[in-house]
Amino acid sequence: MVDRETQRNLNTGVSWLALIIAVIALFFATAAFNRSGEDIQAVFQQESRRTVREAQETAGQIEARARAEASLREIREDIETGTVGDQTTAQLEDVREDLENAYAEADSEVKAGWQDLDNNLSQLETQLRQNTASALATLEQALASLRQDTLTENR
Repeated sequence: MVDRETQRNLNTGVSWLALIIAVIALFFATAAFNRSGEDIQAVFQQESRRTVREAQETAGQIEARARAEASLREIREDIETGTVGDQTTAQLEDVREDLENAYAEADSEVKAGWQDLDNNLSQLETQLRQNTASALATLEQALASLRQDTLTENR
């Protein structure tokens, strides 16, 4: 039977051996990857830059949606009080432009969702100019779409 001290030393030795083998395996894996014609550092840097860019774009989109929601709430007040005018339609145009800029570099799936919202806002703009009763319902649809997109993004 092996005493505790000897067993502990044996376990420590085996742990160190496993660590050394793992480091050697990592070295060989890196060398093999580099032989494939790609430099692992270059790939890592490229992926890091892409991830940062996507995070910044997403943050910009979230901020633009928050600004759009606040503006649409103000437009709702104008509709409810009957004070829709040129300033209201200009504010809606600004919302659309802000969202368009935020989604300019988005991938096609995300851009398709934004285009659905933009079509809804375009319809709202027309309804505001024509002073139709359906403008409030269209505005509520746009607000619901903005809220849904925000909930989906935050998951």
